[in-house]
Amino acid sequence: MNELFWSEEIYGTGDPLVDQQHQELFKRVNMLSQTLEVEEDAEEVIYFMEFLEGYVRKHFKCEEEIMERKKCSACKLNKNEHAEFLKLYAGFKERFSIEGPSQQFGEALAVNIRNWIRANLAATDTKLRETGP
Repeated sequence: MNELFWSEEIYGTGDPLVDQQHQELFKRVNMLSQTLEVEEDAEEVIYFMEFLEGYVRKHFKCEEEIMERKKCSACKLNKNEHAEFLKLYAGFKERFSIEGPSQQFGEALAVNIRNWIRANLAATDTKLRETGP
């Protein structure tokens, strides 16, 4: 498994709340990945997927409000990227409802989520650094 590891240098935004939420997001994505690697119980996988989606939605709302308040240059881009992530995740939820849990599904979901998170945090969310504390 290719886990997410927090690095202040790479992912830090300069906003303590956003950074704390990102660290929690890393933890939750890693937990989902681990569950998908070993879990064949659809209900357990659904629980983790629903929990992660709820956490992500809450985090996106919070982060977008902070970016707006701080007049971050990446605010609009970030909102668009969040919407794209939610579409991606909805597609995986639909796929899961058809296929059920499998190692192939788990790997595809985990890779897509991790890649999106790495790209969004490193390239977009870190623009918050420019706004100061």
